[in-house]
This record gives sequence, C-alpha cells and structure tokens, in this order.
Amino acid sequence: MTATGATQATETSSERPPVRVSRLRGLLGSVRGRLTLLTVALVMTAALAATLLIVDAYRSHRASTERQISETAGAMSLAIDGKAREVTGVLQVLALSPHLREGDLAAFDRQAREAVPHEDKWVVVADIDGQQLVNTLAEPGQALPRMRLPPDVDLRERETYVSDLLQGIVEKGHVIAFATLAKGPGERPYILAIAMRPSAPNAVIAEQRLPEGWYGTLIDRRGRVIARNVEPERFVGALASPDILARIRNSPEGVGDSVSLDGRETLVAHRRSPVTGWTFLVGVPRAEVSGSLSRSLMMTFVLCLALLALGALLTVWFARGVTRAVESLEGAAEAMGRGAAAPALATGLRETDAVAEALHGASLKLKAREDELRQLNDTLEARVVERSRELEETTERLVQARKVEALGRLTGGVAHDFNNLLTAVIGNLDLLGKRIKDEALEKYVANARQAAQRGAKLTAQLLAFARRQRLEPEPLDVNAVIEGLRVLFDSALGGATRVRAELSPDPLWAMADRTQLELVVLNLAINARDAMAEGGEVLIETARERVSEPDPPLEAPGPGDYVRITVADTGSGMTPEVLARIWEPFFTTKPVGAGSGLGLPQVLGVVKQLGGGIRVDTAPGCGARFHVYLPVAAPAEKAHPQPAEAAPVDFAGLKVLLVDDDRDVRSATAELLRDLGSEPEEAVDAADALARLDAGAVPKLVIMDHAMPGLTGAEAAQRIRVSHPALPVLLISGYMDAEAVTRTWAGPVLAKPFDKQQLAARIAAALQAVRPAE
Repeated sequence: MTATGATQATETSSERPPVRVSRLRGLLGSVRGRLTLLTVALVMTAALAATLLIVDAYRSHRASTERQISETAGAMSLAIDGKAREVTGVLQVLALSPHLREGDLAAFDRQAREAVPHEDKWVVVADIDGQQLVNTLAEPGQALPRMRLPPDVDLRERETYVSDLLQGIVEKGHVIAFATLAKGPGERPYILAIAMRPSAPNAVIAEQRLPEGWYGTLIDRRGRVIARNVEPERFVGALASPDILARIRNSPEGVGDSVSLDGRETLVAHRRSPVTGWTFLVGVPRAEVSGSLSRSLMMTFVLCLALLALGALLTVWFARGVTRAVESLEGAAEAMGRGAAAPALATGLRETDAVAEALHGASLKLKAREDELRQLNDTLEARVVERSRELEETTERLVQARKVEALGRLTGGVAHDFNNLLTAVIGNLDLLGKRIKDEALEKYVANARQAAQRGAKLTAQLLAFARRQRLEPEPLDVNAVIEGLRVLFDSALGGATRVRAELSPDPLWAMADRTQLELVVLNLAINARDAMAEGGEVLIETARERVSEPDPPLEAPGPGDYVRITVADTGSGMTPEVLARIWEPFFTTKPVGAGSGLGLPQVLGVVKQLGGGIRVDTAPGCGARFHVYLPVAAPAEKAHPQPAEAAPVDFAGLKVLLVDDDRDVRSATAELLRDLGSEPEEAVDAADALARLDAGAVPKLVIMDHAMPGLTGAEAAQRIRVSHPALPVLLISGYMDAEAVTRTWAGPVLAKPFDKQQLAARIAAALQAVRPAE
C-alpha cells in the first residue's frame, strides 16, 4: 500500500462514528426500534401514574376504615357496658330483698323469677361454701349441685364480681355471671348471682346491626370468646389469636391487622371495657379494605386513555416514514414483475432496505433455484431408500409389540397355574404348622412357607409384567404420595444413598393405583441405588408435561397431558446395548442372586396398564434418568373415608359353599375353612355351585375361583347376586384380566396364594359388608 492510500484509509477510519452511536442510530432507524421506544415510553408512564394513584387511594380508604371500626368498637363496648350496668342494678335490688334476709328462699325464688323472666338469664343463690339454694333455671324443689368459685375470686373485696366465660353446672353449656354478697338470716352471707347464656350479649351485638361482612366479637379477660355475631355456636369458648391477646395486654384500645378465628386476614379494632374488663373486637376483611378503590381505578383508566391517545398520535407520525418506504418497495416489485432488475433503494429504514436488497437479488437466485430442483431430482432415490428404512423400523416395532403381548399372555397363564400350586402349598403348610410340635419340623415348615411366599412375590411380578393384575386407579396427588414414601426411602436405600426431592409447587393429580404407584417409585429408587456402587444421590422430580410426539417408541407415552415423575441417579449409566434390553423380562446386569430381572418390566407393565409410558435418558458415565408419565386427572373432591373396623366374626358352624375347579386348591382351602371352624361344602365348578343353590343349599358365604371353564367366577357371582341378593360372594384368583373382571364384578377379591389369616380376614370383611343390609 502506498503512503497516499494509507493516509486515505486513516482519514476514512477517523470519520466513522463510535460503535455505540452506530447501534443507537440503527435501532432508531428501524420500524421495530421506533415502535419499541414508543411502547416502552407509554407503558412506563402509565404504570407510574397508576401506581401512585392506587397507593394514594389505598392509604386513604384504609385510614377511613380504621376510624370507622374503632368508633364502632367503642360504641359496641358502651352497649355491652350498659347491659352490664342494667344487670348489676337488678342484682343490687335483689340483694336487698326482705325474703332473702328472712331466709324465705321459696318466696325469694318467686320474686327472682318475676324480676328476671328472660330465658337466657336466671338467678342463683348459694351459701358461702358454694351449695346452691335457689336456681331459677331449675324446677322448684329440684336438687341443686354445689358450684365452685374460681380460686382468685373474693366477693368481699368488690361490690359486684363479673366472671369470665364459665362452664355451667345446671345449664350444660357456657355461661357468664354477675355476683355479689347478700345478707341472710342472722347476717349470714349468701352468694347472689345472675347468670346468663352467651346468647344474651349476642342479642346486644345483633341490635347494633354491623355492616354485612363485618364481625363483632366479645372476649373475656382470659381471651375466651363470649359472643360473636358470625357463627357464635362454633367459636364461643375459643381462644383469641395470640397477636390479638398480646395487643389487648399492651393497650386497652387500638387498630391493626390480624387473622380472624375463621382464617381470614382482617383489619381489627379493639376496645376494653373499664366496667367488665371484657374486650370488644370489630373486624372487617382486608379484601374489603383493598378492594373498594373505584375512584383510583377510574382515574387510572382515564389517564391510560389519555396516554393511549398520545401514543396513537405519535404512531401516526412515525408511520408516515414507514409508508413512504413501503411505496418505494412496491415500485421495485412492479419492476421485477416486468422482468427488469429491481433497483437498489435507500429508504432510511433498515428493514425496508433489506427487503429492497432481497428483491434486487431475487432474479439472480431464480437460476440457482432451477439448479436446486435438478439436484432434488437426483437425490430422489436416496430419499426413497430412507423412507423404506423407516418403514422397516416401524414394522420391526410392531413385530416386537406382538412378541411382548404373546409373552405377556404366556406369563399370565404360567402365573395362574403357579399361584394355584402355591395356594395348595401354603394352605397345607398352615395346616401342618398348627399340628406339629417338633421345633426342628417347625423350622422346616417355616422355611418352606418363606420359599412359597418368595414364589408368590415372583408371580406378582410376572402378573405386573403381563398387565393382568387388578388395579384400582383413582385421582392421586403425586406429590403427596412421594412425600409419604420418604421414611420408606431411608430404610430401603440405606445410609450411603441420599434422596433429594424437587417436587412441583403446585398439586399434581394423576390417575393411578396408589399401591402400584408407590411400588413403581420405590422400584426405580432401588434400581438407582444399585447403579451407584459407592453411594450417591437419588433425585426425584415431579412436573406436568405435554407430549406431542406422533409416533413414540412402545414404552413411551402417546400424545397428551401427563404428570411426569423423574427418578435420576449419579451412577455409571447404561450403554446403548443395555438400554435396548432393560424392558426384557429376566434380563439383568446384576450379579447372580442379586436381582430377578423383573423390576423394570414390572414398572413398565403397571405404567402402561394405567395409560402412561416411560422414557429413559442415559449414557455411560452420566447416570440415568427414568421419566414416568401418568395420565392427568381432575383433583379428588374429598378423601376416601376410613373404613370402619370390622366386628369380630364367629366362624364356628359357618356354612360355606367352596367352588374351585382345581382339586388340590379346593382341598387345601376346605381344610383351612374347617380349621377355622367353618363347614365347607365343595363344588367343582360354577355350574355345580349354581345347581346346588337352586336345589336348596343355604350357605352363609360363597367362596369362588374366578378362572374356571365355562362360567367364570365373576359371571357366576353376578348371577348369584340376582337370585340371592343377601348372599355374600368372595372371589379368589391367581390370574385375572382386570378389564373383564371390572365389567362384571366389583365385590371383594382374594388373590392367590393366601394363608389362613388372609382367608379369615377376607371372609370377615365380606360378611361385615352385608350386615347393614340385613
């Protein structure tokens, strides 16, 4: 470069504006920049004005409300004091009664009833030891109990004593009393009192006619509610909130925020009476204080309209420049439509300049588009091959699904036969264990029972994989279910594994079976623990998620709204080869004897039966994240009521019709029933059982297997309900198609295998269920 060229380059560089100035000019020179600047100015101005007006209106309205409720509290306190003076005056007049001084208590009783005729007030006379002598609330001549004065009360120290809220003796409820000492025969002192129910001060409060939504409360010196204009039956006797009690102790009157007894945020004024020592509260919900701001809102609305009008004028002014730029673009487009090259334009706006440049280059790009079309034709064959590959993958997934379905049916059938065998084994072991006395033989029996129970657990896992167990889905709060598992996590995962829960702040309701959902989460947590050989952290998350993938894998959820539960670990992760096989039954990477390979298939079976799905994110060395998706449900209206405890059932002489097509199961169950004291009558199938009932058999209970040739147990049980509606039926089965059973039977079911205690408990529940109908 020559010296002259270098000098020119230096001068050109020195004439360029700073970077910040260039950016500002670029922002102001665009449509977006100008409209953004206008919008920000309007919003900030309107927001500031609205805030100032609303704050001013709120402060004014609150101050007015505080004065009003404070004055109302004073007026109500004066009304209560007036009623107290009235009662005190009557009490002093009665204390001077000659009948009382002469000891003529019967005449005084008549005088007191005439002087205090109201139903909510009555007169009491007692000796100095508290033995009642007269009580106008009781019938004349009725024996009267002894009353107990509070230990801190000495009537000799004051002219009239006003009590706090008391528990009545003759009147079985809350009372208040005005008491004094009166003289009887020989100057013997009597305790003279006028007692009243809380309804008396409640009537005084009602006479004041507080505005709707306000509440007035009278509390005694101990802070107990004496009367209240809103739900008095609910709150009389209740203790005022701690902040109200502290406020009353600190000052005889005042105003402040509090929470009412029914849980509402309230502005409260209090006034303590110098006559009774009671305190009267007047409250108004804070929603009314902050909600009546129509004046400020109207001013805000008018101001916003003015700002919008100003904004409209500014927008019209700015739009003029935009219109001129658009008209220039229209001329360029018309030239291009005639086949001419679109001219390069400088409209003063960055966006329209960019459009003009695009129009200028459009004619040059047409040739490039033609070349691209030829290339697309050349690549058509490759795209056909790709589509064929996708079709093959879809076909493979369909074949795999049919294989899984076939394996599920086979697994369910095997589990059914195995459960029948285990029922006979466990039943005979129960009978054998009761009859042997040798400790060594008892140990052998216990070992055999434990092995049979392990077999039962294995068949339960098989049924879960086959999706043949009977579920009872209901709306569940997933966060609450996981919170309830925290203690179980600690005991199941061990001290080396930490569990951290990041649950959604909002309740998440899903349609699920509570027991199976707990089993799914616990299985995944244990699987996460096993993936961390040296311990680590298991993270459990919940959230709501919408799935829109049109063609998901078999184990993944279909399109829709779900509640997602994520269980993540910090373990070694899985290779793609292991991930491809984790849903296969009996596949496991654990050492021999450390796992059955049915945990994850069981989780998948339960989740798919509930209408959900599972996704897994993992990589070697990065841990694994299992995402469980459950269908969203509407929140439950109310919790399920706790079942009433079943009454004891006497099995002695209980006639039972036992129906099972498996001879070994039927024989073992019959012996268990005899061991319980029942008298079983055996039937080989449903048709045999129905024939026996038609022939006049009168059992007290029918125990029937579900899976039998011909009529199933559920179908036969439905017929028995029609012909013998008062006869309870208990189904037993080791394999059930959940959908088929729920269509025909909603009664009690006992899963095979079972022992004598489980059989007895189910029989008791089935018999108890029909007792109210009887």
